[in-house]
Amino acid sequence: MLPLACFIALSVVGQTLNVLISLAVEAHVAKATSILVFFALFLTVFWLAWKITEWIVDRHQRAIDGQRLVVILTTASQVPLLV
Repeated sequence: MLPLACFIALSVVGQTLNVLISLAVEAHVAKATSILVFFALFLTVFWLAWKITEWIVDRHQRAIDGQRLVVILTTASQVPLLV
């Protein structure tokens, strides 16, 4: 669930910025240039959102693996006391 939520949040923020940048370009340059900027940023936002999502999920997974290792080592060290 974390990857999907992260990707959607990053995409919504990115596409909002995309529209604002495209509108700013349209105010200062020709409309044809604005649409090219929009399409280029449209694809870039999805690619960048995916890469950032991968990085966040990988970092989160490493943190969980580290916690599991601590639990396993703690449990293994207490096994002789239980026997």
